[in-house]
Amino acid sequence: MGRSVNWLPGLCLALYCLSPALRAGTTELSAVITDDIGCGMSIPAVLQFTPQRTTDFQGALKTHEIKRLQAVFSCVDKTGKLTPKITLQGNTPYSADTLFLDGAPNSAGFMLRLYDGSQPSLNDFYDTGKAIARGKQIALTPLNAGNHFRTEETFLVGLVGPVDGPATPGEFSAALIFNLIFQ
Repeated sequence: MGRSVNWLPGLCLALYCLSPALRAGTTELSAVITDDIGCGMSIPAVLQFTPQRTTDFQGALKTHEIKRLQAVFSCVDKTGKLTPKITLQGNTPYSADTLFLDGAPNSAGFMLRLYDGSQPSLNDFYDTGKAIARGKQIALTPLNAGNHFRTEETFLVGLVGPVDGPATPGEFSAALIFNLIFQ
């Protein structure tokens, strides 16, 4: 009876370590606004994805999950029209500058797109032509008196893979920096 109690914690630890389906990938997002014009942006600090099976990351490249990321752009005490423009910074270890991933390539990554009013299916999401590339400037909805100098933009973040061969089990993430200017 006492022997069965001794191996139970070891079994639980072994199951956790061997089962990639029990782990989740986390995407950390960060924004720093330093200007003197009274404008800013707010976005969630963390976007977490559902754990995926290693066996699902074999074969053709596809999107496994899509999450929405809401960003709010606002200015105070302004007149006229101000257009927020963003560029993304982050690690893109693959040949495409639209797949973000920190650390060593594991055949998975995160792709961002600006929401255009229609939700793409998992099959239609992966499109490097519609994805936001690292360093490419994107103009967003202008802020003006009509919208009280406040707009919300929705970005779609997709977990995609396999990029180069089967995926490596384990946690992975991508830290993205949204550089913002108002013109």
